[in-house]
Amino acid sequence: MEYSKKQQYPSWSTPGVYPNGSVNELGLNNDNLEDFSLGNWNSIVKDNRVFTLDTGQIPTSDPRGRDVRVGFNEGILERPNPLVRVRYNRELISGTAGRSNAVYGDILTDTITDIQNTQISSNPDNVPSINYTDDIDEVLDGLEQDRHIVVWGHYYSGGNRQAGRWDNRQFRQQLEIDVNEDFPNNNNLAYIKEIQDDNRFRFEFDFGENKGLVFERAFDELEIEEASYAGDFTHELFFPKELRFRNPSESSHVILSNVSSVPFINEDGFWELDILNDGFTSEAIGDESIFDFFRRLGAPNFEYNFFFDDSSIINSIRPNDEIFLIDTTTVNQNELLYYDGKEKLVEYDDTSYPLEVSFNVQLFNNLEFQNEISNENLQDISNLFYIDPELSEDDIAEFVGNIDFGMNNSYFTYQVIQWGDEKKLLSNTDIRDTYFFNLYDIEEYPQSDNYFLRKWFASQNREAVPIQDSVSHVYNTPGVKSIKIIVYRYDKSKSFLTQTYLVTKNIVVNDGLLQSQDFAVFGGTDFNFLPIGDNQVIIGGFDKQSEYHTSVSKIVKDDNFISEDYLQKASSKDYVEKINDGFLGEGPGQIDLSQTRIFTEPKDIYDFIGADKLEWITNGFDDLPINSLATDIFIGDDKCVVDLNPANSEFLIIQNQMGFEEQGILVGDYKVNQPQDGKIQRDGVMRTPLLETTIDEQAF
Repeated sequence: MEYSKKQQYPSWSTPGVYPNGSVNELGLNNDNLEDFSLGNWNSIVKDNRVFTLDTGQIPTSDPRGRDVRVGFNEGILERPNPLVRVRYNRELISGTAGRSNAVYGDILTDTITDIQNTQISSNPDNVPSINYTDDIDEVLDGLEQDRHIVVWGHYYSGGNRQAGRWDNRQFRQQLEIDVNEDFPNNNNLAYIKEIQDDNRFRFEFDFGENKGLVFERAFDELEIEEASYAGDFTHELFFPKELRFRNPSESSHVILSNVSSVPFINEDGFWELDILNDGFTSEAIGDESIFDFFRRLGAPNFEYNFFFDDSSIINSIRPNDEIFLIDTTTVNQNELLYYDGKEKLVEYDDTSYPLEVSFNVQLFNNLEFQNEISNENLQDISNLFYIDPELSEDDIAEFVGNIDFGMNNSYFTYQVIQWGDEKKLLSNTDIRDTYFFNLYDIEEYPQSDNYFLRKWFASQNREAVPIQDSVSHVYNTPGVKSIKIIVYRYDKSKSFLTQTYLVTKNIVVNDGLLQSQDFAVFGGTDFNFLPIGDNQVIIGGFDKQSEYHTSVSKIVKDDNFISEDYLQKASSKDYVEKINDGFLGEGPGQIDLSQTRIFTEPKDIYDFIGADKLEWITNGFDDLPINSLATDIFIGDDKCVVDLNPANSEFLIIQNQMGFEEQGILVGDYKVNQPQDGKIQRDGVMRTPLLETTIDEQAF
């Protein structure tokens, strides 16, 4: 089935997508196109906020700070003085948050003077040696050698470590960061702290029991007693003088040298390092590219900002509205249209109830769109969470300019919230007031613990399906069905909800009986319109002065039909057309009517009287024959196909005494009403003809 966009249907402000079909088949000849035309259009579009889904792939507000990858390469350890060594008394600083001048600061003053440079041997076959300012032999014995191996064993692995040798020495790859390498684990994950009043740039990381960048070693009792390098301290700490930083969302990294500040243990038990004593400024860093790198990380304050409620940023990333193609077809791939039951009987029958309808969503302007989830879109997006709120709109626009939320970086799902055959139908206004859309308009951005936000996200996870997936529904009633679909647009990683649509799709489920009349003959009594079809025999005729004619004509003229009244509308218009064309006869006024019989060949009065036709014509008779077509209640003429006797009616139905399926229906006058914007209803009881049961009072 081919589809086209119609700019003016259902309205100029709401263009729709319609299948191929005539004006009548699409319902474009109606005054109320949103209720009766058979296409789809966007009823509501919301994108003034962006919502984040808890996928674990995007940064969240972490009290530790802005996440960053930190590492160094093996080559650093082969340079002169690659490590910083700090000695301290662990008992005095354990549990101390920050730098306490009274306790921690004094110890650090002494410790800073004892920072030692270290160097690893360039010969991998030799036990690497550490050159201290102390006068210690190059190859250490006893305690010194054991310590040496332990320290460098933190940064290197090896198989058989023997005195004077270190076989299979290998740099621990988890410490390394390279432009072309991904981090194999989180051992080098660190957090840049939000800059406070002291204007210092610092980060923290947990070395834990793993092989991290920082290595803390406790002196044993013998070392404290005998080794000059232990002194009066309990622990020593090693960390590299050069660090490489990598933005988790970027493939490149920057290098910061001369890391020489002394770490301390924060209140969470993590080691914290100062990088620049003069604060984070482009002048302090001395390299504009490095400054820009950290700016993308959140410099100068590294403050987590939930930007998705900032209009200037939203306007910079807001994607263009999409128009969708809602494909609803039968098993035989017929679109559900107003088919003419005479001209397109096959399609009409195929779209009549009971009916299973298949349903899917496509992008009208991009039918080849590949709706797939990919993490490529996470590149640079996490940086948005640390945009400096003091930036101008122009700076923000430039900042987010490279981030693409367009079609190629989008992912779509949908869920049907109304099939159109429910007992209570929701209007667009009703839906606008639900959590699908009202969270876009509340004054404060909904927090993660908001009940309706959590319910909404749960609905997306449980009920929404990718647009390429089909769903189906079975209709057991005819009429126009207004389907309401929520379409979600995410970024490619499905971490950010960028747009929410309410799409309306109208279809019609046809009635195999053509009209809406549910008359007694059809198995019920709750009817509004008389059962007028094609190829019916009207005995008596319709009166244009009747209440029925007057009320139905008024309903058609007013044309206040609602969507559920599609079949009612068809029935009333069909009646008006038929009576105006003279197909319903004319009211005869008062009449006595007895049996009605239909024959397959012509007959005259003499055939009904019986006897010899010529003799009747010539001589006449005084009395009618006892048995004739005119006098017998039951006849045996095989040319008679319909024999209706009103005296033998039951619930307004007159059975055909010839045994065929045709039957008669007794009808009378009544009034039909339609309240404003309400459903059509019958007013009162139909006044049907009176039946005379006394034999001598009947016509024959």
